[in-house]
Amino acid sequence: MSSSMHTSSLFDVKDKVVLVTGGSRGIGLMIAHGFVVNGAKVYISSRSAKVCDKVAEELSKLGPGQCISIPADLQSLDE
Repeated sequence: MSSSMHTSSLFDVKDKVVLVTGGSRGIGLMIAHGFVVNGAKVYISSRSAKVCDKVAEELSKLGPGQCISIPADLQSLDE
């Protein structure tokens, strides 16, 4: 079997860029957490700027990845 078929290479997210909508709570938060601890640069969005900023800061502390807050209501075309 070639090395490209190993799970470590198939599912490696290190240095990837990810956007998780609704990433400040629930399933979105769990997904964002998984990406950050596995080395991805993760952007999260949430309608609440205060919560989004706080969660992004907490996730970034976990590393080795990074989390950046993009507060927005993605249901609104204006945002």
